[in-house]
Amino acid sequence: MKQLILGCLCLLLFACTANRQKEAQPPVVPISSTSALEATQYYNLAEFNYQQKKLNEALDNLRQAEALDPSSVAIRNRITEILLELAMDDSQYTPQVIQTATIYYQDGFRSKEILASLADAYFLNSQPDQGIRIFRELIQIDPSALNLYKFYLLQYQYADKEEPELLERALEKSWDNERLVLLLAGQLKGFNPLRAEEIMRKAWHKWQDDQALVELVNILREEGKSQELIDLLIQLMEEERDIYGWMRETLLRNIFALEKHETIVENYRWFLDSQEDLTDTRILIFWAAEQTDADSLLVEMCDQLVDSHTLTMVNEDRYLSVTAGMFLEKGDVGHAAQYLSNIHAPAMVEDRLILFLEEDEGDSTHVVTQKLIDQLQTIAPDDSLHALLMARQEAELNPQASLEWLNKIDHGYILRNDLTLHISQLYVTADQPQPAIEAIRRDSTLYFDPEISIGLEYNRLERYDKTIEYLEPYLRDYPDSSIQAYNALSGAYYFTGAFDKMIQILRQGVKTQPENAMMHNDLAYQLAEMNTDLEQALVHANRALELSPDSADILDTAGWVHYHQGDFKKALKYLEQAIAASPGNTSIAYHAGEVYRKLGKDKLAKESLQNAVLFDTNDNDKEKARRALKEYYGITLEEDK
Repeated sequence: MKQLILGCLCLLLFACTANRQKEAQPPVVPISSTSALEATQYYNLAEFNYQQKKLNEALDNLRQAEALDPSSVAIRNRITEILLELAMDDSQYTPQVIQTATIYYQDGFRSKEILASLADAYFLNSQPDQGIRIFRELIQIDPSALNLYKFYLLQYQYADKEEPELLERALEKSWDNERLVLLLAGQLKGFNPLRAEEIMRKAWHKWQDDQALVELVNILREEGKSQELIDLLIQLMEEERDIYGWMRETLLRNIFALEKHETIVENYRWFLDSQEDLTDTRILIFWAAEQTDADSLLVEMCDQLVDSHTLTMVNEDRYLSVTAGMFLEKGDVGHAAQYLSNIHAPAMVEDRLILFLEEDEGDSTHVVTQKLIDQLQTIAPDDSLHALLMARQEAELNPQASLEWLNKIDHGYILRNDLTLHISQLYVTADQPQPAIEAIRRDSTLYFDPEISIGLEYNRLERYDKTIEYLEPYLRDYPDSSIQAYNALSGAYYFTGAFDKMIQILRQGVKTQPENAMMHNDLAYQLAEMNTDLEQALVHANRALELSPDSADILDTAGWVHYHQGDFKKALKYLEQAIAASPGNTSIAYHAGEVYRKLGKDKLAKESLQNAVLFDTNDNDKEKARRALKEYYGITLEEDK
């Protein structure tokens, strides 16, 4: 009888236990095989989007999978994990993690993933009591969470102290939990970076996985320990470690950021030994090769990038252009033409050629240009590129021939601002301003009026009558224009002898740009040169000094104004500062020589005037110094032949 009663009690106990276990299980909702298949597809799509770092898209996919299969623990686990990852970067997601995980919890979904996400979210939301409560439940089903629970408990209990000793105590018992070790090292980094680095190195040697390696790389980079980072990279290469391609790229980016281009070039094959997408890796190797003149590697990476068809058309053109430029610098016109001919945008071809032609001022320029013309005629529509190159070649020696070639260029061909300005300069050189104006107006990428461009170009060509013709009405209509226009127009008035006009335009420039030091300086200097209105000259010189006290030109002007006012000691003070700031300046040396003579310091005066003649920065003041030497001291310095 006793045995019968005992058996009944056991059966009753088993039944009660079974009921409790059944209550703890999530409800099972029957679904069709079609729904199960679709749910699996959405789950797989979510994982794909997650790998692409598209977390929100992955979350949407999982929500769709959940609607099809509401009993799947795996789907709910992943939802809470991704929500928590989003919350780590953006606190706006934290309430959503808590709400979602709580609903699952109340519905009986109490996996370690859901409990861990809920506990972490409570801590993120400054609810440590709730977090501790969930952790206590979590460690019943996942003992590995015990160390993390202890850490949170310590942090919660001593939240206002954050003593490193507590972190070290938690660390001592945590070396069976990589996640906790790395978390503790991250916390210690704020107190003791060297200790954090030591922990990271130990974690890397213990687990030898990518997570520990990434943390170690980051801390070395943050601490500026470039050599240690290089040593780690070399070690990985020498050991031929089989690590993920993305990890290799992470290391590569760090090395590139440290400008260790030679290391990349020497070990580029190790970086390419991966099944991952190598586009970004090849791009970094390409630029490392460009920085180190590793021409064959540059060509290899360019060819691989173009052949991979992973780049946009614009980026393909960029790498083709750089590679063509390398061949142009070597004088290898044949290979340069081969790469240029594969470029999609004619403007990119012109950019590269014009850059090369402007840099190459040697005797071989015309020879190379003609070779390019011969090999590249088919690149541009209607031979516009051919015409542009011929115009460029004829511009200096035969402006009329240059103009004839320019007239053959299709008006719709020049679309880029640098090319438009180039062609307009060629027109102005041929004294044909109207086509230049039309070219600038056709270009929608230029945001200035053509008159100012034409006026400045004529000023460069020392056609001062034309400079005045274009810039005078322009500045009258647009007084807030650039200082460059004011300088060009005032200089044109100076060279044509219209000194009153020069002063007028400088006064206008100061009025429209009162905070521009050089505008005040130029007006002060010209008033001093004309020996008129010296009080105003001093006002503007002092204002220029306030705005730019260390400028040699402004110090020189201040000294020259005081010289004309007869205050030679103060003039010398400013001029000696100007000499210290710009010791090889003709104008400053001439002015100092005049001041030394006035102060009776003839030895210094002769030395300074002779320096002014020997220096080569201002022909006008050089001649003044030459004449002063002859007049004051009977010294004749012949002009260099």
